[in-house]
Amino acid sequence: TAERIVEPLTKDEVDKIFSRINEKTMIGARNMALISLMLDTGIRLSEAAGLGGDDVHIEDRYIKVMGKGFKERLVAFGAACQRALLDYLYRHRVQPVHPGVTSFFLTIDGYPLTIEAIKSLMDRLAVSSGVRRLHPHLLRHTYATWFLLNGGDVFLLKQNLGHKTLAMVEHYVHMASRDV
Repeated sequence: TAERIVEPLTKDEVDKIFSRINEKTMIGARNMALISLMLDTGIRLSEAAGLGGDDVHIEDRYIKVMGKGFKERLVAFGAACQRALLDYLYRHRVQPVHPGVTSFFLTIDGYPLTIEAIKSLMDRLAVSSGVRRLHPHLLRHTYATWFLLNGGDVFLLKQNLGHKTLAMVEHYVHMASRDV
């Protein structure tokens, strides 16, 4: 089977994407926090949608993720992502529509942000930023490639991504070595 090479986002593309988000609005602050977190941690779309408020440890800069096969893992994020999360949580996040809603990322009317809603906001961002190839999994791919290009450890990457084996990570190693 032919293996397509997926190019990670470039720094310029990431800048274009972030430049199209108005952080001064509730939706913009949420989208900035969401995309920053996905790019900083490599979490899957389903994991981002499934994040509960108790899973996001902003002060300590890590999240607790429920991955495939109900395996929990902790993944760290950086200072810029921390600022975006703090801004969203304390200045822009609406109250959940009812106490049963525990999701971290919410719609403007206080409901959990769904997988479909995240895909849709990324589609709109792809158009407005001019980065047409933007989609949720590309953020995970970009995270993995950048992690290795910046000297990250392969075993830590495997753990952060929630992969069972190193075989899945070898793809990113190949990509990063080609990009060096």
